[in-house]
Amino acid sequence: MYNVVDVVIFAKKYNMLAIYTRLSREDSESTSIQNQLREGKQFAKDNNFKEIEIYNEGQGISGGAEIENRPQLFQLLQDIRIGKINTVWFRHQDRLERNSATYIIFIGECKKHNCKIFFGDKKFDFEDPNVNLLGQITSAVNQYQKDLQKVKTKKALKDHVSEGKVWSVVAYGYKSVNGYLTINDDEAKIVKEIFDLSLSGIGTDSIAEKLNEKGIPTRKNTKWRGGTIQSILKNTLYKGKRIFSGNTYDAPVIIEPLYWQKVNNNFKNNRNNSGKKVDHKYLLKGLIKCDKCGKNYYGKRRVDLSDNFYSCVGKRYKEIKCTNRGINIDVLENFIWNRFFSDKRILEITKNFLNNDEVENKLEGLRDNKKKFESKLESLEKEYKNALNLLVKSIISEDDFTTIKNRVETEKSDLKLQLKNVKEQISFYNESELTKESVETDLMHLTNASFNDKRELIKKYIESISINYKEPYYVIRIEFKINDYYINEDKFKTDYFGNTEEKVEEVKNKIEQKLVENYIIDRSYNIAIDVCYNYIHPISKKIKKLSKNELNTYAEKVETEFARKHNPIINLKENSIEFIE
Repeated sequence: MYNVVDVVIFAKKYNMLAIYTRLSREDSESTSIQNQLREGKQFAKDNNFKEIEIYNEGQGISGGAEIENRPQLFQLLQDIRIGKINTVWFRHQDRLERNSATYIIFIGECKKHNCKIFFGDKKFDFEDPNVNLLGQITSAVNQYQKDLQKVKTKKALKDHVSEGKVWSVVAYGYKSVNGYLTINDDEAKIVKEIFDLSLSGIGTDSIAEKLNEKGIPTRKNTKWRGGTIQSILKNTLYKGKRIFSGNTYDAPVIIEPLYWQKVNNNFKNNRNNSGKKVDHKYLLKGLIKCDKCGKNYYGKRRVDLSDNFYSCVGKRYKEIKCTNRGINIDVLENFIWNRFFSDKRILEITKNFLNNDEVENKLEGLRDNKKKFESKLESLEKEYKNALNLLVKSIISEDDFTTIKNRVETEKSDLKLQLKNVKEQISFYNESELTKESVETDLMHLTNASFNDKRELIKKYIESISINYKEPYYVIRIEFKINDYYINEDKFKTDYFGNTEEKVEEVKNKIEQKLVENYIIDRSYNIAIDVCYNYIHPISKKIKKLSKNELNTYAEKVETEFARKHNPIINLKENSIEFIE
């Protein structure tokens, strides 16, 4: 960026010619950058320009790109505005643009700052309406040619595919020979081995591990992953069917079609590295998260129940080596279903949440926040436009503008998300009575609910279930698909005998809070305890037989031992448990 003194010096001292060059992918007939430079320098010599400045956009920049995405053209405009450049040369108008908006902006700025324009050896006459009309027609033609080139490129790709030619990155197992897709014999052997291993009952992660142990690299010389193996197994190219734009074309065959289909029919049976054709159903699939490494838990069950656990995916990866413990599938599924659905805890949560005395207060707070968010978004939009105007006038630098732009976009993104959540909350509260009736209806007929009915209900009301094993206890956090505005002021923590222990303070200035419940389950799977509000849920048969006093005493013993071993920090405001490692 230049100061006022610089502007005066440039205006008085220089008769500077700018030579602008560009070559894009859509230019099939344009001369090279070198030839454009040669012609531009010859023009400077013929017209007695002593000083020239080269603005070389290089190759690969489309004439249809916006000015801000063309660094050299952007800089050229800046230099024209400060008086450094008073003449610009382009080999042809299509070197300037294939975008009508760019044409209008550039011509307008040059006219405003008395900068002459030459397309080849022809000077652009700003005052001649015929020249202006021709320029705009040429601009429209340039844009048409750019759009036409896209169509031609797509057609060329389609023709390449139909002729068996390479059109993009060549898949593993193949190579390009004179532009044609051909089998790579060495890689094809690996592809066949992958299909054979899959059919034998080995899962994708295990196949990847075997290839890595053999020292067989991928084409990029990296380690194999289960996802890469899966993409190979599912790719129809290997059975000779190449798909492009929804159409299928013939290709060289590595895996016979019938064998490919057999492997893919069997593929779903290998998810747990088992070759047995058993379809296990997991009620909580996709909901369970590991609190230690952040990965998902997956179901692992065998017919003989030698494996019957939800286990962390992070255990599969050597670089992660997650130490979180798996949990018995039946124990966790029965606990979630019985506690929240059979016992209708989810209805109790919903009714408490939608307490009529609280709804209007929450709505008032949400509406206020909605107005604040909308006002802040308007302010950010104005700030962006002001910065853009300052940039055009060269009052701020491009770097300053980029900093402002990035910050504004980040803040706008965050605000839009918060605004969306607030609007959803307002809608939710406005329909509170309907919501309670809907939950009651959902929970009316659970006795003979099918697996699919159970799974649908669980996914409807539960957002996620996180697991953190703290020897010898599982810490289970259940997050519901209801976001609270703040915790009611009249909530209390009670002891196991129902006596009030501690009042939960109202959470001030909190926009949104997830409704959650936290439980500990002992490793023997005897009991589950809500550690924030001390609800006891017996799990094993022997605990279910205990009297109320015996159950409370047992639960108090479990929680006391848990607290002694792990010194948990129970945050009643956030309804959360934290540990000091």
